[in-house]
Amino acid sequence: MSDEDIVMEVAKYSTQVVILTGGEPGLWIDEKLVDALHHEGKYVCIETNGTCLLPENIDWVTCSPKEGAKINLDRIDEVKVVYVGQDVSAYLDLSASHYSNSRHPVLETGALPTELLPCLRLQR
Repeated sequence: MSDEDIVMEVAKYSTQVVILTGGEPGLWIDEKLVDALHHEGKYVCIETNGTCLLPENIDWVTCSPKEGAKINLDRIDEVKVVYVGQDVSAYLDLSASHYSNSRHPVLETGALPTELLPCLRLQR
């Protein structure tokens, strides 16, 4: 789909929030697409692994980093980590401007790891 096709499809819906995700959206989105979505009155969010530079005009950046990958972002609004028993200490050093109550670690084991307690306390 072209940027124009994407914007025309999104404009059909009354929602005000658009989340760009899937694969790695940082590989294909650009300032022009985000501007076009803004022109349609949309608040533009992205969920990215953080390895690509992003246009500065995105409204909200969620970084869901992959283990061992170099983060290449100037701004992170939210860090989201799927917890499957790995050491998450490296993610605790990422600087995010907001902490969301609506997003919590996915815990496959059902146990709350001690290293995540400081993050959860910040959200309360």
